[in-house]
Amino acid sequence: MKNTCDDVMEKFLMKDKNELLPLSVIVHIIGCKECRTMVRRMTLAEKNARGSLVKAVPHDNPTLDAVMQKVSALELSSGRKPKPVSLAGWIVSGILMIIAMMFFGFYTTPSTASSLLIIAFYLLFALAIVVYCIAFVTSNLDFFVKKISLRKNPVSAA
Repeated sequence: MKNTCDDVMEKFLMKDKNELLPLSVIVHIIGCKECRTMVRRMTLAEKNARGSLVKAVPHDNPTLDAVMQKVSALELSSGRKPKPVSLAGWIVSGILMIIAMMFFGFYTTPSTASSLLIIAFYLLFALAIVVYCIAFVTSNLDFFVKKISLRKNPVSAA
């Protein structure tokens, strides 16, 4: 078990701060209390270390402007473009699911379709909604894990 935990923590530490973790690492961290505690402690240590380094810099600071221009020039010269986060696909697919459900509800009545067929289709729609929600949460898991805190002051030991 310890070897598996070491491998998972190695994969976890190899990723950049906002990079998506592999599903196997996420599942292991969720299931392993020792690894979850270690990740929580690293997060708290990073938060404490970052807090003392934060300084307020005015937006009209010429040094800040120079640094941002250099960063922009490096970004343009590298050819890498940040991948924009878009919810358009999620919104369109959600609207299509709603339209499909409404269409089915309007055009099927107990007189035109059997009750078992109606129940089967509504169960299929329910399954589609569950899969949709699971896919949304898992594809945006980094956001949910890093941005949402369930407790005001998380404890460093579980």
